[in-house]
Amino acid sequence: MTLFHQVRAAHREWIPYEAEGTVFGAINKAQLELVSVPAIEESRGLWLEEKLVAMESHIATLLVENERLVQTRDELLPLLMAGKIRVRDAERQVEEQL
Repeated sequence: MTLFHQVRAAHREWIPYEAEGTVFGAINKAQLELVSVPAIEESRGLWLEEKLVAMESHIATLLVENERLVQTRDELLPLLMAGKIRVRDAERQVEEQL
């Protein structure tokens, strides 16, 4: 996880390669070996890794929750607009999803 974020932090290093591919950026091994990625002390890296894993896990949980809410909205909105259910019933269903 830490390496992923270190590579992302070096975004200026990737700019020359963004136009190399046909759909997305491309880079070969020799070019990759020339890219400078920020380094951190091992002790700080372990601490950072722990924090990043927790944050990424939280983000994944929120993305799943957001998808459930989108699906619930897409199911309830047509029913509300057609008068097939009442707002109170819709609110109850949303609360059940949370």
